[in-house]
Amino acid sequence: MTGPGTLDLRADLTPDVRQLLADFGHDLTLVVGNGSASWNTPASALGITHELRGLLMPTPLRRLQVTAASELPVPSYVAYLAGADVSADLSTPGWHIQHQGQNYYPTRDARDEGGQGVVWVLDLAAPGEVTERGNPSEPGWTD
Repeated sequence: MTGPGTLDLRADLTPDVRQLLADFGHDLTLVVGNGSASWNTPASALGITHELRGLLMPTPLRRLQVTAASELPVPSYVAYLAGADVSADLSTPGWHIQHQGQNYYPTRDARDEGGQGVVWVLDLAAPGEVTERGNPSEPGWTD
């Protein structure tokens, strides 16, 4: 969307979002790899890294999925990134977020909320979640 209203909205909101993330966010690394064909799995090789300021927090309770076997919610996270700071294609698998030595893998496409390019919302699996049964993809993971 590149109409005049969209451009005005983007110009007005982008500095506010960046300031909010600067004040309350976290230092995150966006790692863009290659070779991953599905969500919630690591790429086969690490590629380019982008240092970003974003907000990383647990998924709100109302959005958590519950596993049928245990009736317990599956831990997950959500990250918010300033749209102007994201130069990678987040609509295809093969990327993940790093924070304080932990990898957070996306569970689906990132969402450009409102379609204005102001804020990206990333749904992420909890660190340590097994991604491949019988073949853990991170050291120390178990299934």
